[in-house]
Amino acid sequence: MFAIKWATALQMLCLCALSAFAQPLRNEQQLFSPTAALAFYNLAEDVTGSGSEKSIVSDRQAEQALIFLTAATQLDNMADYVLPDMLRVACKTDSPLSLGLAEYYGKTVDPNDPNNIIEPKDNSQLVLALLQQYVRPDSDLQVAREAVQYLLGGLDSREQREQMLSVLIQQVGSRNDLLASELFTLLGMLAIEKADFPNAQNYFLNAINKNLYNRLAFDKLYELAGDQINPAGLLEHLRYLTTENPLDLQAALVFAQNTQQLQLFGMAVDAYAYTSQLYEYLYPNEPLPQYIYLPWALSAYSSQRDTHQALRIAEKVRLQGTFDIVLETVAAKAAEQTGAAESAVRILDEAEKTTLKEYRSQAQTVTARDLAWFYCFGKVDPANAIDWANKAYAAEPNDPTAAGLLSYAFVLNNEPNWARPFFENYQGIILDLAKAEVELNEPNNAPALAALKEIITAAPASLEARKAQQLLKQENSIYVPPADPEMILSVMQNTFGSNIVPAFRGPNEIFNAQLSIRGDQFAYGSDFQSSVIITNKSAEPLVISDYGLLTGKIRIDAIVTGDLNRTIPNLISKKIQPSQTIASGSTLIVPVNLYSGQLKEMLNRHPQASLNMEFTLYLDDATLPDGSVVNRLEDISPAVAKVSRPGINLTAQFLRNRITSLKRRSQSHNTAQLFIGLLIEQHIMAGNEPMYPYKYADWMPDMLKSGLVYNLENDDWPARVYTMQSMLDLPLDFELIEAVSQNLSDENWPVRMTALYLLAQNQTDDFGKVLDHVARYEQNKLVRDMAIALGGRKPPQNQ
Repeated sequence: MFAIKWATALQMLCLCALSAFAQPLRNEQQLFSPTAALAFYNLAEDVTGSGSEKSIVSDRQAEQALIFLTAATQLDNMADYVLPDMLRVACKTDSPLSLGLAEYYGKTVDPNDPNNIIEPKDNSQLVLALLQQYVRPDSDLQVAREAVQYLLGGLDSREQREQMLSVLIQQVGSRNDLLASELFTLLGMLAIEKADFPNAQNYFLNAINKNLYNRLAFDKLYELAGDQINPAGLLEHLRYLTTENPLDLQAALVFAQNTQQLQLFGMAVDAYAYTSQLYEYLYPNEPLPQYIYLPWALSAYSSQRDTHQALRIAEKVRLQGTFDIVLETVAAKAAEQTGAAESAVRILDEAEKTTLKEYRSQAQTVTARDLAWFYCFGKVDPANAIDWANKAYAAEPNDPTAAGLLSYAFVLNNEPNWARPFFENYQGIILDLAKAEVELNEPNNAPALAALKEIITAAPASLEARKAQQLLKQENSIYVPPADPEMILSVMQNTFGSNIVPAFRGPNEIFNAQLSIRGDQFAYGSDFQSSVIITNKSAEPLVISDYGLLTGKIRIDAIVTGDLNRTIPNLISKKIQPSQTIASGSTLIVPVNLYSGQLKEMLNRHPQASLNMEFTLYLDDATLPDGSVVNRLEDISPAVAKVSRPGINLTAQFLRNRITSLKRRSQSHNTAQLFIGLLIEQHIMAGNEPMYPYKYADWMPDMLKSGLVYNLENDDWPARVYTMQSMLDLPLDFELIEAVSQNLSDENWPVRMTALYLLAQNQTDDFGKVLDHVARYEQNKLVRDMAIALGGRKPPQNQ
């Protein structure tokens, strides 16, 4: 019964405090207070748990948070720090947020009744307005991307999405190249849906021009018009992919393959060397595979400056316990080309012995086809070639390579008529070589010369291509590559400098990451000024993207020890994507608020506890089967930072000094927060065994509450906002509720809003009448919206 009467009394108290609403308030001045703005920002963060993107936010919480953030922008027009949070909150729900926000972000007017405001169906209008304010050259692309996805997700047709993308390109694309690139890519995908391929190509070209690392746009352009892409442009793109992720084996391999195909053999040697080092880094216990070492050796053999490297590659492969007859042949040819004829003979002889031994062993790791190829192109021996080619063909009559080797063996043995039947039934580079060599003796040998040139173009580094070059030279015919290697080399050097292929570096040589905290000891109530700092130590740009070496996931865990112990996983969990690369030697600084979430609550509620905090930073975190957390790049150890928070040494004189400090505006904020923390701490300890050394006296609660009441009544309205913001976790008794309620009629709307929110968190359902009253009679739109977001009934629009 007493509780019911008390609740009714409190309701009447609040309604009395609101009686001023029945009379028009004076016109509110334009208020300015960075302190109050920060208080509202903190309230929004508390509502949404924005330190962790894993937080689940209800529609009502999203609306409350957005109102707080909007209020912050009204109190500090320089508070751009709120815009990313505003966008994220607005995109967390499909329910339309407060109609009153249209006052600040543009109204939707009924075309049939200009005096009527149309209720929004979702937050698209708000998100679009916020996006226009947010996007700058250095904006976080991840935030903008989420906003674009939200805007497109609310549209019903492809035409509407195309219109929205066009609007976004015009309004925000010019300010941020990476965002523009994504918008053009989305337009290109929509154009493909309706088979508008010319426009799709143009969109993808625009996307690539805005972002050289845009894989999707380039892949789609290649699908649509691959034959029209300049070889130099293709090679540039492939090289950019290696920059984006130096550990992408597939990207490195494709780049190397293309350099070889374009007959840039010197570059190919460097590219395959990089790929080899990368493979050994990724798979330290695995032998180097043939698809890397063989084209690497062939490129070295085909180059003018790196021929000797083919011998080193062969030795490297031998040492890993691998025997490869083709590689041994390439090594012998390279030795011969460098003038080491005796070494070439020795290599071929040893290769022959090993091959025959392996063929006759039970393991039979080589085949008759291998031996046939060896006697055709390695240690050329017509008799052995025909013998082993017959065996290979007999074993695999449907194999075009076996058929080609037999055909070529007939040519070696001056039996062209025996070779001809194979020309009609099989295809392959060796068969083409055999056919061309036969047709060279015919009166019209132009088709044969053309075929030889096609062989070189198809496999320019192969021994078959080298044979084709020799035959062309004998016929005084000149081979001209389809794409000029010198021109492509010049383009690549202009773009990437003289060292086109980067030196391979492990992740710990490419960048380092640290969690920087200003100081290592903090007093009660102090914020941690902290940042994640990523420094690029390599000569290449460091790209943070979905395909990059770093994808932008940041996770920070906390471990608290001392008077209290707690482990807090995912204290911070967020994803970033900078709009610009991190240049060589430069750093990226990402501010993070460690004083948040569970840790903030723990620190605030236990002012007399001495606590040590250890923070662990993970980049692109991964969870192992045993549940432990590591960086995805295991070479990079998680960064650790440690700080401590000494407990308050509570004395009567200390409290009296703090009471005195309430009269000084510069100290009132911190003192109020301390008093609130001490009251909460006393509430937690009441009736329980103290968890740590703890001082208490019976006179303290009244003294602390009197200090809070004083702060809630002083003439510094930002101090009152800050004080009430800090009281959310404090159980309010009648005296404190009365002091807070008086602020419901304050002339400054931020005070009224904070008081309303604080009381709503501490009241029963009867408080709904207060909320209804504010929703109907409050003059400030944001305060009215907050009342509605807290559960008050929205008045009819005509009132």
